[in-house]
Amino acid sequence: MNSNAVEGSNGILKKAMRHDSMFKPQDSTLYLNEYASAKNIKYFGVVKKIVFEEEL
Repeated sequence: MNSNAVEGSNGILKKAMRHDSMFKPQDSTLYLNEYASAKNIKYFGVVKKIVFEEEL
């Protein structure tokens, strides 16, 4: 990943946190973990592997 992709991803996250009226700073770690999990699932295709994996 290049730095432009990382900066863009961080910008999306910061914008989402700024515009969410229900955002609580004390829960920011939970929001960040949820965002990171969603990005990892999308990048690694975890859902496809879980849903379509054949039984052994």
